[in-house]
Amino acid sequence: MKTRFISFFLFMLTMSCFVACSSDDPAPEPEPEPVETVNTYTYKDKTIQAKSVSCFEQEGIIYVCMSPLQSLETLEDFMGSGKEYVMMGVDKSLVGNPVTVGGSDDDTYVVYYMDADGEAIVTVSPDEWKDVLTQGKITVTMTPGENETSAVKAVFDFTLKSGGKFTGEAECAYKAPEKLPNEYSLGDEVRTLKSVVATTLGGFQYVYLSPEAGLTTVEDISDAEYLMLAVTPEMVGQEIDITAGEDVEYAFYNMTNLGADDIDAVDPYGWADVCSAGKLKVEKTEESIKVTFSFTLLSGEKFKGSYEGNYTEIKQSTTNILTLNGESTRDIKATFYEKTNEGVALYLTPSGISSAADLNNVNTYYVRLFVPNTGLDGQEVDITTTNLAFEFTYYNPYDEERIEVSKGHLEDAAGTFSVSKSADNEYSLTLDLKYLGDNSLKISGNYNGTFEVYDTTIPNQYQLRADGTPVTIQSVVVDKTDADICAIYISRQAGITTVAGMSAADAVVRVPKSMMEGAIHGFSGSAENAKISIAYGGVTYNQANTTNGAHLAAGGNTSVALQGSEIEMTFKIFSIVQYDGDLSGYYKGTATVIE
Repeated sequence: MKTRFISFFLFMLTMSCFVACSSDDPAPEPEPEPVETVNTYTYKDKTIQAKSVSCFEQEGIIYVCMSPLQSLETLEDFMGSGKEYVMMGVDKSLVGNPVTVGGSDDDTYVVYYMDADGEAIVTVSPDEWKDVLTQGKITVTMTPGENETSAVKAVFDFTLKSGGKFTGEAECAYKAPEKLPNEYSLGDEVRTLKSVVATTLGGFQYVYLSPEAGLTTVEDISDAEYLMLAVTPEMVGQEIDITAGEDVEYAFYNMTNLGADDIDAVDPYGWADVCSAGKLKVEKTEESIKVTFSFTLLSGEKFKGSYEGNYTEIKQSTTNILTLNGESTRDIKATFYEKTNEGVALYLTPSGISSAADLNNVNTYYVRLFVPNTGLDGQEVDITTTNLAFEFTYYNPYDEERIEVSKGHLEDAAGTFSVSKSADNEYSLTLDLKYLGDNSLKISGNYNGTFEVYDTTIPNQYQLRADGTPVTIQSVVVDKTDADICAIYISRQAGITTVAGMSAADAVVRVPKSMMEGAIHGFSGSAENAKISIAYGGVTYNQANTTNGAHLAAGGNTSVALQGSEIEMTFKIFSIVQYDGDLSGYYKGTATVIE
């Protein structure tokens, strides 16, 4: 102690002499430099001034990074700098609100203090904070400015379990990234995406995108043109390369007119049949969804698209539903019952039809279950062992798949059903059947409620759009003078009996004479199908401008049966772009036939 005191005394004496010799006036003491706290972080007793501070957003998280190195901008820059850095991130929904570490399991936040070797010195997250902290708080605020740029301030204050503090404060500018275009394209043809619906079902995240506006349910979109992407939840936010050969489940469907002949479905098992390469990605938060996809077709053309913005989240019903193959679940929208002396036949469909006469033209499918009166007690029936003379039918008009099973005619079919009758028009049923038909279809579901009377009487009328006013058909003229094509003129005016008088016909259906046997024939298909056309509103719709080409509509079909002067016919054009809806019509009765 004595030695240290003498030394200090000699030091002070020397300094005082130096001062005395240097000047007669006392020298002013220097002003202490201000301590900079913005863009710094302090770990225990070490404070670091950050020379690079960046702010960016990724998958709904706002990140702020700080480093003592200059000119770092991206997360990759910070991670690959070979220098320590701090990264802080909070969910965008938490911006503007102080976040207490450990305060809520629902909060999403993270703070990393990384050393030069990329090892974490401190990790703070909802799951790991207790290992290093006793308490802490994070606050990120954003003040909007000009040109979509916001001033960001990020502050954290942690008390370390090992003793001391870990604190930091950063200020930087955040510019929201430009949103992706909401569109898809094939070559030079581009269409806008206007409706997006998302739902989780059967272990998959489904996203439906449609060029039609105002669609807010899966049923609405499925009744229109749509694109569909499905990925497993763990792949949300991850880009999927279809050529990578990884054990990843995904699906992409193109149910629109654009590119339908070139690409209809992409999945891990059949992508090579339509694509040489492709990538897709789904990112989703509570507020918005972001989708990108790009496929190189075998022709060399690109089928690609993107969407970023709002969406409708659908929580799938568990009652009054039908499910195909354990994946595609839809609400039952129409039910009919047909009562006989022996029992009752129940018809159910996900399509929103108002008449049983439309069952064979639904744009989804329908099922029919006939149960004898003795089986209407609600007991579960095993179709492989029952003595009930039941009947089951599945029919999909789109691909004309019809499956029928009944007592003694099961083939490989198995499963159960139950039906309970409350009144003539009120039933409760369950359905769980599998191994149906050549494709081993599985269908399950349940329904409890009222049924409409099964009546296939159809009025002689046509209607544009589901909300349109039906128009009564009062005159039909059939022109058979062409060797190959029959032209059928339809009018709301009564008493027209000539082609000349039909100059202002409401609609004109042209169909090859070889297809006038009463079956439904669509625009798509062979060269013979290409001869079918339906003219309405000054536009003729056919294979060339619906299933191919200009895409004026999603397609069309007709059925014609002519016996003498008696005709029964249907006609339909799907999703007419000009009218944003379908045109459908039916007529059965007398026509003027011109040979």
